[in-house]
Amino acid sequence: MEKAHTHHVEDEKEANISDMLSDVLSHMRLAIPTKLEFAQMTASQKKVSRATQLERLEDRLKADKEFRGVSMNAYKAEIRRRGICLSDCKEYGPLKLKEHLRAGKLSIVPLSAVKHLPHTKKCLTTLGN
Repeated sequence: MEKAHTHHVEDEKEANISDMLSDVLSHMRLAIPTKLEFAQMTASQKKVSRATQLERLEDRLKADKEFRGVSMNAYKAEIRRRGICLSDCKEYGPLKLKEHLRAGKLSIVPLSAVKHLPHTKKCLTTLGN
């Protein structure tokens, strides 16, 4: 009886941690405006430089890494698994990201643009053949 109770408590703790992590990750993603919101934005609000986007992504990735409390190598593996595109800061997954980059649907961000951003630099991927 006591083992069943222990497993139930552990499952509940894992579920709570998973829910908290999902909430944090959903808040950390860049907010994409709807078509109506985009139409109502001023011209200066619409133009966000790539450097600003990358700096915001860096801040979000850094906060996420600190929240998880993992090493940079473990976090690098997580970033690779998520397949984050640097040109639009969206998650595609590693295979879909490479597919879009090869097809020219997404623009390729040069190393020089992210060299100074240690967390964002981990999003870089090689296309190969």
